[in-house]
Amino acid sequence: MAWTSWLLLLVALACLYALALIGYRLLVSTRKLKTEVTRAEGLIDQLQQIEYEQIQRSKPSSGAEFEQLLVNRELLKRSRRQRAEQRKRRLIERISSIEVDKR
Repeated sequence: MAWTSWLLLLVALACLYALALIGYRLLVSTRKLKTEVTRAEGLIDQLQQIEYEQIQRSKPSSGAEFEQLLVNRELLKRSRRQRAEQRKRRLIERISSIEVDKR
């Protein structure tokens, strides 16, 4: 055999090796794609099972309810103020009970 036939055989083997590598990479990519597709299908199924709540339109309050709303707001403000004062008192009591001078 001449050197040209060896060269052709070498080129053919290199092409077969490259083709095998491409096929292997394609196989690995299809496996990854398959896992992602099954994962996406699972997520799509979960999304389709979600039940949506009906949106309820708000109704304007009437004049009779306005007084009750003001009373409730004032009670809420008062309870917040009382909680803040109680928290402040507890903090002052804790601070006053700390002994600073420990000689």
